[in-house]
Amino acid sequence: MDVWIAEPDRDAGIVAALRTAWTATSGGEPVPDDDGFVDRVRDWWVRDRRTVLLSGNRASTAVAGMVTLHEYVRMPRAGEESTAWGYVGHLFVLPAARREGHGRALILATQQLARDRGYRRLVLSPSAESVALYRRAGFRTADELMVWEPDRSGATS
Repeated sequence: MDVWIAEPDRDAGIVAALRTAWTATSGGEPVPDDDGFVDRVRDWWVRDRRTVLLSGNRASTAVAGMVTLHEYVRMPRAGEESTAWGYVGHLFVLPAARREGHGRALILATQQLARDRGYRRLVLSPSAESVALYRRAGFRTADELMVWEPDRSGATS
């Protein structure tokens, strides 16, 4: 099993296919045809400067899973260099390839990238299904983050 950093121009179709498979396996609703989806995935990837890692057999381009990593650079302080942290998202392994180590390999590769880049931390919002996998990789529940969500009803209170 290989894990490698994907390239937007070369691998957007693969990432879009994995995202479509995720939608099909988690939503319960049919996935609509979307002719511009690959281009939108590539544009998102480049615009947000994401790192996308793929898992599978690189030589045969048989891809089993993916994860994304987004870098947040903190504002510098006087006398100090900027620090950064990473947000892990979109971990997905095709159902037929689950329990073969792809998820763990993707997480370990993401953690190594974080070390190599000098990140202060990695954060994520796990699905209920992935919590145990992340815990085994050393992630813990964090109490210091807060969330605000806008009122979708349009109320201004």
